[in-house]
Amino acid sequence: MSRSKAELSITERYILTYISYKTNNGFKFFMNNETLAQIICCTIPSTKVLVNKLVREGYLIKTCDDRGRRQLSLSERKFMPLDGVNMGNIEKNTLKHDAQDQEQWANYYKNELNEAQNHIKSLENERNNYKNALETLMSVLATKGIDINDIEVMMR
Repeated sequence: MSRSKAELSITERYILTYISYKTNNGFKFFMNNETLAQIICCTIPSTKVLVNKLVREGYLIKTCDDRGRRQLSLSERKFMPLDGVNMGNIEKNTLKHDAQDQEQWANYYKNELNEAQNHIKSLENERNNYKNALETLMSVLATKGIDINDIEVMMR
């Protein structure tokens, strides 16, 4: 069964319900497509298409404030809001996912740091081994009567 052009998808109704929630009590809605996409769990291009469609069909009004920021507001055109969706939890879930992502990146970089520190220790040990080997070689050569300056001349 195809839907008529007048009907809105659940995602479109979700966007409108969220904007209605955010603009309740006279607040203005400033949000870029990337953040809105994250909230509605869509891609950024899909969100842009959805917002533009809602503007084109007269559900949303897109304006700019005095600082040039995009502002979305609901028009007078009626839509059926989503019932039973606690919009306050949407932002909590987004923040929770952001915190989890940041924690994963922190753990990744912590592991990278540990690996780099271990590599530094390994290189320091190797340098010390070479230094000790060189000192041993120099002492052996010195016991055989070979001067270090003679070795430098031979190496050129």
